[in-house]
Amino acid sequence: MKKFIAMFLTVVVISLCFVGCGANDSEDSGITGPTNIAVGIQNTRNCAAIDIDSALEAELEDALLENGTSVDLYEIDGDPYRVNQDTIDADYESGLSKTNRQTQCENLLNKIKKIINTAAIPVTPEVDILRGLTTLTNAVNSMSYNNSNAKQIFLVSNMLSTSGVINFAESSIYVDLEDYANFVSKEMPNLTGITVTFFIADTDDQQEIPNSDKERLKSFYQAIINGAGGSVKFAEQTSSNGEVDKSSWPAVTTVDIRNSTYSGEVLDVTLEESVLFKSDSTEWIDEQAAEDTLSSLVDAINDSDDEVVVAGSTATTSSSEERHIEFSLQRANKVKDMLIDLGADSSKLIAIGIGKSYERYRVPDSGQYANETNHSKNRCVFITSASSDKGKYFLDVAKKFSVNGI
Repeated sequence: MKKFIAMFLTVVVISLCFVGCGANDSEDSGITGPTNIAVGIQNTRNCAAIDIDSALEAELEDALLENGTSVDLYEIDGDPYRVNQDTIDADYESGLSKTNRQTQCENLLNKIKKIINTAAIPVTPEVDILRGLTTLTNAVNSMSYNNSNAKQIFLVSNMLSTSGVINFAESSIYVDLEDYANFVSKEMPNLTGITVTFFIADTDDQQEIPNSDKERLKSFYQAIINGAGGSVKFAEQTSSNGEVDKSSWPAVTTVDIRNSTYSGEVLDVTLEESVLFKSDSTEWIDEQAAEDTLSSLVDAINDSDDEVVVAGSTATTSSSEERHIEFSLQRANKVKDMLIDLGADSSKLIAIGIGKSYERYRVPDSGQYANETNHSKNRCVFITSASSDKGKYFLDVAKKFSVNGI
């Protein structure tokens, strides 16, 4: 079936022929060969429809405007397959007309848009991202041009692989992703000299991924790609406003996602290090990600009759207890201030520092447990209702230190 689709597309889609016109606006880019590009599109039931008029188009346009480009387009399902292949030909010695090249770029982008919307469809259920990365890697390495050329992989995905070695349908996305990455890296192809750009799409047909979990998944994929010798960057992919009929597409197994919408009288949220601050700093890692996460709490805070404790925690280090308390309070106040800026009632928020000076709700991270994984779990901020058992416990701890002012 997949071979039929690929052959059908090859027959019915007319190849674009591009010739340098030698006009006065010609320019020599200095490139000795084309950039090899492989684009993977996760058009599946669990991935939101792709809006190519956004981040993907911008990145593709930059790459396609290079002097000569070969592009393979793949559908990434459980058994990734090539949907289309095109080449922008160019005269590498005299250079290609800039206007001509821009026109070719527009034509090819329009063609890719049409293919994504009509022809890149899943044939098998599930999503195998590792197999997709392997397929895309083989594609850029085996294109008919000199392998010394620039190689780029563009992958539009919600990062939820549900089959193959990376299988979040069977193993939770809340496992130790560092250990998981070490395991998966052994199965990765050689990505030396290849840049992988992930365009993070929303989910569909299942629960959305919270920003904190997206950051964890980004770190996971970065680890396995870097470990295979490649470089990686991430961009947010806008979902399409148009309706896509997925009724005939095979179903994808749902991945369990923790609920990121908090409502009701009792708040109990732990903001992990990945959406908080840079190491030994009160500077945000990603301020927009922090805003997106905290904005989901504002209504719950305002609708509650209870006060809300914002408690900063730190990993165990050799610093003094007082320093741990002061530093964790600074971070708690940073979170509190952002909540207020987002519309939370300031009178309901109590920021405190508890540093490393508490036992309950803490991951052991000293002695035999002193490792970066455990330390990172304690570099967090708790947001919890003041009248809850956890809230009362944190307030009792905070009262031992005058800097908290309670």
